[in-house]
Amino acid sequence: MVARTLRDRSKIAPASGFALRDGGTLVVEDPLRPSTHPLVRGQESWRAGARLLNGRGQVVARVDIEVVMWTPGSMLVQLRPVDANTHRWSARRARRYFALAHAGADRLERVLNDEGARRVARRVPFQIRPIEVDDLEGLRALFWRLSPESRYYRFLAPVRRPQERFLHHLAEVDHEARDAIVAVIDDEIVGVARYDRDRSDPRNAEVAVVVEDAWHRNGIATRLGFELSKTASRRGIEQFTATVAADNRAIATFVGSLPVQSSWAWDGGQRQLAIPLAHHMES
Repeated sequence: MVARTLRDRSKIAPASGFALRDGGTLVVEDPLRPSTHPLVRGQESWRAGARLLNGRGQVVARVDIEVVMWTPGSMLVQLRPVDANTHRWSARRARRYFALAHAGADRLERVLNDEGARRVARRVPFQIRPIEVDDLEGLRALFWRLSPESRYYRFLAPVRRPQERFLHHLAEVDHEARDAIVAVIDDEIVGVARYDRDRSDPRNAEVAVVVEDAWHRNGIATRLGFELSKTASRRGIEQFTATVAADNRAIATFVGSLPVQSSWAWDGGQRQLAIPLAHHMES
């Protein structure tokens, strides 16, 4: 199915150049080939090499393109940097890469899914439950399935591997001052939402939400945020706070989906987010 679709829409081929809205270019270097390690278990997946260029034609990063068939005529595209030393990138280069990678994936998705056609959101069944101590390995597996971009947005640093001590910290919560819930698909953790209560002001809590890239746009982050908000509100927490990377566009969509009025403030190149927990979120 993937091969036939790609042959019929042969706009993605070696040396194809795609101008991006952020003033750069995505240049595909290899023909798409079957992936031996699919991005999503049970789905056909194809890969190719490419370069992300800035507006002056300079290489910002070499990337792997991954194309996943969801349903006939519906494909997901993800870009990953080939460079193993992304943790050494300057903040400027990292920001430029993220902007171009976003634009490149969006452009290829439009090409493969018939540019101009209305995109229909995918809906998949998932379960929400409290995190458990035994979820340590599930959290480890989720980390390795996250793109470098998602790891950066979650931890505000280019984390290369999860430390054992940190994984224990994430999995072992007291369900009061610290709590977390997970989204599960086919017994795999695909998303996590957690809060850490402010010790100096227990009415406030820092919140963090992450969803595996392959399962974005399924309403998982919104559901996680809503359920965590209800739990926190019942425990007397009145406001969630978060520090957000300046170029994290997805967070604006997530915050906009919540039935409350949030506020933003700038602090040293990052955004500080405050989300009041209204009483009606308990319903």
